[in-house]
Amino acid sequence: MPYQLGLPAALARFGLRVELVPGWETRGSSIFSPRGSVSHWTAGPRGATTRPSLNVVLNGRPGLPGPLCNVYLDRDGIAVVVAAGKANHAGLGGWRGLVGNTMVFGTEAEAADGDDWTEAQRLAYPRVNAAYCSLGGFGPDMCCGHSEWAPDRKVDINGYPMSAMRAQVAAVLANPDSEDDDMTGEQAAQLARIENVLMRRQSGGIQDLHNITSTSLAELRKLAAAVAASGDIDETTLAAALAPSVIAALGAAKGISAEDVEAAVRRVFADAAS
Repeated sequence: MPYQLGLPAALARFGLRVELVPGWETRGSSIFSPRGSVSHWTAGPRGATTRPSLNVVLNGRPGLPGPLCNVYLDRDGIAVVVAAGKANHAGLGGWRGLVGNTMVFGTEAEAADGDDWTEAQRLAYPRVNAAYCSLGGFGPDMCCGHSEWAPDRKVDINGYPMSAMRAQVAAVLANPDSEDDDMTGEQAAQLARIENVLMRRQSGGIQDLHNITSTSLAELRKLAAAVAASGDIDETTLAAALAPSVIAALGAAKGISAEDVEAAVRRVFADAAS
C-alpha cells in the first residue's frame, strides 16, 4: 500500500497554496490505504500568527510519535504537506466502517478551539478534504471530524460544524474552479464571512445547510466580488442582490428565507465595521 505521493498535486488542483516539509514523501508508514479523512484542530495558542504546532505534528509528543497528520493547515490557509504515509492522528474510534489510521487521511488546523478559525482556514479546509476525496476515490460523506470518530473522548472539530464541511466539500468537488481567479484575498474573506453566517444560522431547528449547489456558490462569489471590487460596498444593496440568486439553493423549505440571506449579509458588514 503506497505512500500518497499525489497529495501535493491534488491540493494544488483545488486551488490551495501548498508547502512541503522536507522528507514528506517517506514520512509515516507506507501501509496506508485511505478511504476517508479526519479533521482536527491543534489546540494551540489562540490567535497564533505563526505555526506553533507544526513541530508537534511533525515530530510527535511523549507517548505518540509523529507524524500526527498528513496536512497541517496554517492560519493563512496554506496546506503544509507533512506526510505521504500513515499518520498517528485518529486513534481509537471509527467512521462509517473505517477504523485505524491506515484508513484515513488526517488534517491538523492551527486553532485553539471551534471559535478560533480564520477566514482563510474556512476557505481552505473544505478544499483540503476535497483533495483527499479526489486522491482516495471516496465521497464527502467519508470526511468526519475527530469528535465524530471518537465522540466519547474528542471535541475537535465541534463548532465548524462537520455537516457544513461535508456540504462545502461536495460543492468544491462539483466545481473545483468555482473560486474566481481574480478575487482578492479581502473579497474572498468577505465572501467566507457571508457563507459562514449562513452555514451556522439556526432557523427552525436547522443547524446547517445541505442544499448549496456549485452553481449558486459561483453566483454568490461573482456578486460578492463585483460589489467588493466597486470600492463602495453597500450592505443593503449586496443583501438584496444576493437573496434571489441563492435562496433556492439555500432551501426555503428548510427554513432559510430571503430575509435570512439579507440578515446574514448585513450582520457580516456590521461585524466588519465594529
